[in-house]
Amino acid sequence: MVIVAALLFPIVGAVGLVVTTDQLAIAALIAGLGVVHTEVLVGIERTRRKLSTARPANTGHTDLSSVWIFAAALLLPPTLSAPVAFIVHTHLWFRAYRPVGNPAYRSMFSRATMMLACYGVGAVISGAQVSIGDGVTDLREFAVVLCALLAYLTINTGLVVAGVSLAVPDATVRSMLSSADDNILEISTLGLGAVFAVMLTGNSPWMVVLLLPLLLILHRAVTVQQLEMEAATDDETGLLNSPAWHRRALRELRSARRWHRSATLLLIDIDGFRKVNEEHGYAAGNLVLAAIGQALPRGARGQELLGRFSGEEFAILVPTAVDDEVYQLSRRLKTEIASLRVDVESPKGHATVEGLSASIGGAHFPGDGGNLEELLDAADRALRHAKRTGSLELRPPTIDTPSLGDYRRARARDHY
Repeated sequence: MVIVAALLFPIVGAVGLVVTTDQLAIAALIAGLGVVHTEVLVGIERTRRKLSTARPANTGHTDLSSVWIFAAALLLPPTLSAPVAFIVHTHLWFRAYRPVGNPAYRSMFSRATMMLACYGVGAVISGAQVSIGDGVTDLREFAVVLCALLAYLTINTGLVVAGVSLAVPDATVRSMLSSADDNILEISTLGLGAVFAVMLTGNSPWMVVLLLPLLLILHRAVTVQQLEMEAATDDETGLLNSPAWHRRALRELRSARRWHRSATLLLIDIDGFRKVNEEHGYAAGNLVLAAIGQALPRGARGQELLGRFSGEEFAILVPTAVDDEVYQLSRRLKTEIASLRVDVESPKGHATVEGLSASIGGAHFPGDGGNLEELLDAADRALRHAKRTGSLELRPPTIDTPSLGDYRRARARDHY
């Protein structure tokens, strides 16, 4: 529906439309700059898209072609700006996204959302009866540009969220939206597009050249951000690795302490995982870990800080200490793991790994621990008790147990 609408709108809108030579020149110029921008930075764009494709759950992807598309939407009628969006994004897909395996249908959907966003911007501009081509000279016109920016962002993001919600019905809105950093980056990109549009039609169009280094710096900064996320990701599971999870957990607990919020730490251990490695080999074990790395986020539904802690052990920091909510989350996680069926190739031939189970131990912040180390110690004791009894332990037992360090060293010896 989105793609059909994006293709029909320009055709219907072209009926009776009067286009000036200046408008055609601006459309050609912006489309040409978008193409040149892609050609200059095609290597960086391929790297960014490759990282996004490899880690879809952890790596956001802000499309920097929005600079040119939003500028066209501000300066041109939608029947012209939508084709500019189509040209710029099609070239970007062909040169940067297609070579790293980005599917054509997914790119076409993104292209369509941008084209429809151009119509949203056009509706704001025409409804306010202003012309950005004459410059932004007062507060009212500036407010119109802000409204146009919000319309573009809302339509583009809203259609993507709607598409994802149809594909993943259980996904939460929070999990479908980009991170705060990605949203700020997207707004900054659209802001550059607005500045470009005003400067292009103002008294000093050559000043636009000064924006190109800023765009290059933005590209580099985004690539560094994605590389940092890649370094924070566990290779086998696609989840946060242990150092990255610790850093973020510390930050979350500091925030919880500052705002007097509660939290729960869950430690998840896959029962008998060593048997998988012994029977089928480590390559098969890695496939099972990858499947677990996909199953846990489905059970968590995007509201928790989830990472691989060590070996076959995973950690989740939950922003609540309500027992019923934590219990339901724990049951979902155990169900997701129990339902896994992973086809593997082992020395004995083809096999299916199934019937996995998990033990879960939990601890509440701040009741069971006032800092991350105390919380880990308490959750670890609950986990060991859960493994011995086969129960679901959301609070640590009160009996004395060996120290956390002794237990972790023993587990490390067993794993390696």
